[in-house]
Amino acid sequence: MPLSTKPPGPRTGHSIPGCYAAPLADCGGRPSTLEHYVSKALLLRFGNKFHVDGPDWAVQGKYFTEKSLRAKVLCERHNGALSPLDRVIGEFYDVLSAAHRGRVGIRDFDGEDLERWALKVMLGVASSGSAVIAGKRERAIVVPELYLKILFGEQEMPDYCGFYYIGGCVPALDADLLSIALEQYASDDPDAGKLYGVTLRLLDFQFLTSVT
Repeated sequence: MPLSTKPPGPRTGHSIPGCYAAPLADCGGRPSTLEHYVSKALLLRFGNKFHVDGPDWAVQGKYFTEKSLRAKVLCERHNGALSPLDRVIGEFYDVLSAAHRGRVGIRDFDGEDLERWALKVMLGVASSGSAVIAGKRERAIVVPELYLKILFGEQEMPDYCGFYYIGGCVPALDADLLSIALEQYASDDPDAGKLYGVTLRLLDFQFLTSVT
């Protein structure tokens, strides 16, 4: 069973400006909290500094700390509802790291948890103004309601969408250099918004998540 990402209790009926989940009218708590959109539990596994590869703003040779990859994009209620995903992706990375070292074993993960975590990354990047579209950085003004309903457990991914492993040869990383690659895909569909997918690379493993 997937983890619950629904905020607890009845819907509040409130929408707080600055929270990208405001269209769901279920905001609460502090108006804005610092959200680790790539998950603090994962970032801390990379040490004090790490390299981010992929976005135009992460130029070659630029290093980050976990505090530099966060933004005020969610209210306290919605931020707390997504916290279970942080633990899952940390454990998922541990399994990938073991496989990267040749230690093969079996561990089950719920696909919906991984889908929602990747969607959380995509929406965090877009809402923080870190997404690069048509050669320039843009901030998502309104996140499509479909994305929010999937992220917060009100709706399932559409058919043929979700979290997929990309097979084939992936350029090997330096053993001492851990990186995450983020890539956004632009869409001309007004109902889908300007972003509809994200590619994430953890170690030598690549995963694609597409929403539409």
